[in-house]
Amino acid sequence: MRNSIGKKVKLTIAKWHYRKRFEPEVVARWLGIELEWPLVSLERGGSALNIGEVREIFARIKRQDPELHENMQGSLLLEKMVKPLGGGAFTFPQRIHPETGISTLEVSFAPAPSIKYAAEMVNRVAWHITEAAQGVGAAVLGYGIQPFTLPSRELYSPMHRHVALKHIRSRMMQGSQAQMEHTTITAAAQFHVSTRDCEDAVRLMNIFNGFAPEFVLLSGNSKIMGGLDTGFVDLRSMLFQMHSVNSFFAGIAPRFRNFDEYFSAIKRMPVLFVQRGDTYYTIEEDITLEDFIIRGEATAKIPGYPAHYIVRFTYDDIATVLGSSIRWDARARSSLGTVEFRTVSMQPSVDDIMALGSLVLGIASNHNIEMAEELLSHRSEEETRIAKHRAAKWGAAGYRQGVEYAKNLLDLASQHFAGNNSYIKKLYERLHEGMTPAEQSYRTYAREGAGAFLEQTKFKVNA
Repeated sequence: MRNSIGKKVKLTIAKWHYRKRFEPEVVARWLGIELEWPLVSLERGGSALNIGEVREIFARIKRQDPELHENMQGSLLLEKMVKPLGGGAFTFPQRIHPETGISTLEVSFAPAPSIKYAAEMVNRVAWHITEAAQGVGAAVLGYGIQPFTLPSRELYSPMHRHVALKHIRSRMMQGSQAQMEHTTITAAAQFHVSTRDCEDAVRLMNIFNGFAPEFVLLSGNSKIMGGLDTGFVDLRSMLFQMHSVNSFFAGIAPRFRNFDEYFSAIKRMPVLFVQRGDTYYTIEEDITLEDFIIRGEATAKIPGYPAHYIVRFTYDDIATVLGSSIRWDARARSSLGTVEFRTVSMQPSVDDIMALGSLVLGIASNHNIEMAEELLSHRSEEETRIAKHRAAKWGAAGYRQGVEYAKNLLDLASQHFAGNNSYIKKLYERLHEGMTPAEQSYRTYAREGAGAFLEQTKFKVNA
């Protein structure tokens, strides 16, 4: 009896710490953006860059803008773009943070209070990156996957992802001209929306998971991989659920009635690894998050080393485990105090990214949530999963019902901006044409070849 009470107390305290992460000091919605750009060589027909070429890109950025370069090395702030919000709320780094040494360049932007402000941040950084890439005969693509080089299949599984990255990066750094191994299989435009509290986070998760098919319909942009037609308009949006260790935690999440039901589900998540500083410990036993919380420890190893360790549970481990292992289209990120929407593939231009960011922010606005929930109630979870597959495979042509859903979402977002958002108009035009960016670029590829395709898919910035 006493043991049972002790377990409940430990879980209750852990859940309290986790839910506090979603309570901000401000109520307004803020938008954070994470972008992943494929880096390719124009001189080698679109294959991924090698490490020497990436280093040269950074050297050129340093000459263009020393402050930006220092920030991208992770040592200095770009500038105080927003005031820190404090607490566990939206603790996005107040700097631009890239992940390099792999076949995409990932950049996380500080949260922005408006679409205009977010667009200025993205455009500035993207301009420097694209200019520097051009200087080494390379291109930064506005595409959702490496189009002409097959990635490492070991990274299809999140269980092996962190181990593979560690070893691959180590091998890459042994020689400056060593060819990159293609460790990031996809490139996304991901959006973070700040939350009011834990219940609000669950509502946002339900909404964005529920409308994943319509976002795929509007943004599909990963049709070619390894130089071949994959048979999907948007392969990227389907890959992780195809290859996930646990299908329950990939793709479209279940609809949760409240935070308690959500926490009951995630505590069953297998713990694959934990992080202590810059060190990743691979868990060497089958253990769930609930087991880890109650036991307070687990047996682990550092990849590449024979010794075994005992790692002690900390409340920060909840965020690490969930942030690294859950592959839902929309997931709660307690480490940032946000809901992260992950469905959208990388887009062709700054304006296209901001159009989808505007749609995200418009749907999430406080006065639109109930209307979005009402619209979502007309489709079951199973129907939603089928709809996403149809949208990813055929676009508007194979998912005609989604066109009407998408139009309703655009109308909803337009109400939030009172018709004063020019970015949303791009999505209306795309919906009217009935063709995703992937379909447009594939036509070019089929008619004119790889060179014309690469020229068309180069990421476009504003002057």
